[in-house]
Amino acid sequence: QLPVYDSPQAERKYLKQAVDLFAKAGWVIKGGKMVNAKTGAPFKFEILGSNDTDQVIAGPWIANLRKIGVDATLRIIDQTQYINRVNNFDYDVITSILLQSESPGNEQRDFWSSKAADSPGS
Repeated sequence: QLPVYDSPQAERKYLKQAVDLFAKAGWVIKGGKMVNAKTGAPFKFEILGSNDTDQVIAGPWIANLRKIGVDATLRIIDQTQYINRVNNFDYDVITSILLQSESPGNEQRDFWSSKAADSPGS
């Protein structure tokens, strides 16, 4: 079941859960920034997008991440660059539609297998 953000209290509950998960992984908030507890390096990543719809998808996520000190950004690039970067795994995070058949088969292997993880374009 997906979280329900029907009040400010509900949002705080889920942000607290996120901070607790980060803490278990060795990250803490210092000076309003999520940093590695050992190295002090900030937790940051880029979401790669190819059209304005990605702003609608990523915007609320980025806003919530900033509340816990995570430096997430969105970069919109043209479709050709996007395809090339995705095919070569040159991104931190993407938004994408992964079409699936009603009878799972090859696409499962193509999307989620260890072999696919090492195959450009998979």
